[in-house]
Amino acid sequence: MSGCLGDHEVWLAHEGEAESGVLAHLRACSACASRRKRLAEDMTALAGALRDGPRLPIGGAVPFWRQWRFAAAVAAAIVLLAGVETAMWKHAKVIVQPAGSMETVALLDDVAAMLASPDTVNFAALPGDDSGLGDETEPFTADDTDLSGVGAL
Repeated sequence: MSGCLGDHEVWLAHEGEAESGVLAHLRACSACASRRKRLAEDMTALAGALRDGPRLPIGGAVPFWRQWRFAAAVAAAIVLLAGVETAMWKHAKVIVQPAGSMETVALLDDVAAMLASPDTVNFAALPGDDSGLGDETEPFTADDTDLSGVGAL
């Protein structure tokens, strides 16, 4: 069998595209002729099975729910996840306690109230160390826009 034909040569002989030397070997060698005959029988059986098998619907009407079931499953998972997250956040309690003394909290409240005021900021009214503020008791207004020294290097 060492001088016999390979599968490719047997296939070419079955298809009718083999060279004359391959065809001469098929007439002389009973093993190769048997392989070619089995190949022909298998191909005939395969063609019959494909021809006579059950017909699959091609482009037939597919129910609406089958087309959208994956998208509906993804949407349901997202809604479920959002519901779980909402429930978790609803029951989570975050308690923020001011870090520092009550004087610090009062000072920050005063500063916030003064900064929120649109027209005036009275720096002299701030509690605490007044050493850097001088004796100004007059509030700063938006009209005091002398910026002559700002930005000069």
